[in-house]
Amino acid sequence: MPGMSKQELKHDELADFLDQVGLWYHRNAKWIQWVVFAAIIAFIGVRLYDQYAETKAAKATAELGKAQSMLASALVERSDSKRKELFATAISEAERLAREHGNSFHGRQALLLLGNAHYYYSLALANQKSEASEQRKLARQAYEKFIAAAATPEEKATGQLALGNVLENELFASRDMALLKQAADAYNEVIKLVPESYLAAE
Repeated sequence: MPGMSKQELKHDELADFLDQVGLWYHRNAKWIQWVVFAAIIAFIGVRLYDQYAETKAAKATAELGKAQSMLASALVERSDSKRKELFATAISEAERLAREHGNSFHGRQALLLLGNAHYYYSLALANQKSEASEQRKLARQAYEKFIAAAATPEEKATGQLALGNVLENELFASRDMALLKQAADAYNEVIKLVPESYLAAE
């Protein structure tokens, strides 16, 4: 424009720009509000999910600890009926936790606990051969599931070590020599997975 300074021209252009922004906002106000609202809801949702996940993990840890405590109590219980009840409860809780937490850390630990509960129960049933053999079979199944779900070489090695142990015990009980190679294979897997670990020394 003739007679306008550069400063006045810039001010005029800025005013035009602000007018355009204001017009655009007026036309899209509802849409913008919905976008902002959705962003806020998404943020709140993420925070709530984080809190929920933390709470769920804490609850799972506590429940695993309780099941492990039941198993520990079963190992030292003198009463046959009470020991059977404690083993049954520990097994039931481990099954539930494994089912509820799937392939998560807590789910895998529940599978390992389940295998241990069945295995130690088989030792407590040493004078009841068929029942003890069934418990070793269930322990083996739980350990195999744990190995399949393992997230680290250390977890897999832990499962293989436990599997080898239960196979070895079944070998002594059944005299089935086919189990000798299976147990040896499980132990060799431990050495391959974690050659420098204390697990390999077992």
